[in-house]
Amino acid sequence: SSASPGRGSWSGIYFYDSSLDVSVIDHAVIEYASRGLWCSKAHPALRNSLLANNLIAVYLSDSSSPIIGCIIRDNQDHGIYLERSCSPWIANNHITRCNNGIYVNGSYEGNPTIRNNIIRNNVGYGIRVGSYYTPTITFNTLDVDGIGIYLATSSGHKSTLSSNIITSCNIGISRAHGDYTLSYNDIWNNQTNYSGLSAGSGDVSSNPLFVASGDFHLQSGSPCIDAGDPFMLDGDGSRADMGAYGG
Repeated sequence: SSASPGRGSWSGIYFYDSSLDVSVIDHAVIEYASRGLWCSKAHPALRNSLLANNLIAVYLSDSSSPIIGCIIRDNQDHGIYLERSCSPWIANNHITRCNNGIYVNGSYEGNPTIRNNIIRNNVGYGIRVGSYYTPTITFNTLDVDGIGIYLATSSGHKSTLSSNIITSCNIGISRAHGDYTLSYNDIWNNQTNYSGLSAGSGDVSSNPLFVASGDFHLQSGSPCIDAGDPFMLDGDGSRADMGAYGG
């Protein structure tokens, strides 16, 4: 009700361990909270919603809440923050203008799937994964982030990165430690494309030919068309394209 609300003006929406996991938040607008949606040992679905101008938009702790089709923007600290053991499906979201897009800080094992997201203009990390996690990061488009993807997982925990487009970041992909598999990514026009790891099978470094600034569909003639994971298909039955609209 404030005439000039600010980030953290209220606590947010909290689901905890006695919540019913059939709960759904759909087509909501959640703004100006400390944690827009906070799930602790609860797994409600978040879909088709706008989370903006919060300190943290989505905070998951021991939660695997699916986050699908949301716009997550202008949040001070993190768009999506995972701690402890989390294995959510994070897909088809647009995450922009946060300090970090997706930040994984779990001290337990988790297997998040991060795919078909547009993650852009985040100051720190587009995606940051640490600790005992084994993430699958596929078919995302990351543009103008500080570090596109940062891997700091523990030894023996493998990150799978495939069919992503990462452009115009300070560092495209950076690895501090942990195992990884790279394949069929386009890492282009970053100040440093790879740090602490090398290009994988099928990786390229070519202008993806986006349709326009802010429109990450691919022009005809893009080197990313029919160049993603060959075992995945697009809707027309052809081999998957790289990036957020592929696979």
